Amino acid sequence: MNEPAKFRDYQSRPSVRLETFERKDTLVPEMKEGALSGARSFGLDKRLVIASRSVSPDFVILLFPLRQGDALPMTTWNANKTKLTIETGGKKEVFNLTTSDNGQIQLAVEKQD
Repeated sequence: MNEPAKFRDYQSRPSVRLETFERKDTLVPEMKEGALSGARSFGLDKRLVIASRSVSPDFVILLFPLRQGDALPMTTWNANKTKLTIETGGKKEVFNLTTSDNGQIQLAVEKQD
């Protein structure tokens, strides 16, 4: 949402966050009725949450791993936004993005020499 006045309004601009949650058993259909499936805890875990409030989210998020102190990568798109070039440390990687018949975006990495 491009509303600078609501910069800190979480309801209209949910933020990216790292959540800590308790990982538990999941319910399974083959369990006997009355069984305590879902009660066992597997400890704490973390998950990255990238929320979006949109009717038709037409975007792609690419998480690019960096170590602390690494220079940020330079990104360049081609004219029709189907090819992304990422350059870091003198190395280039090219990603091709295509849309399948059912609307899913497919990501393929071009072979580098």
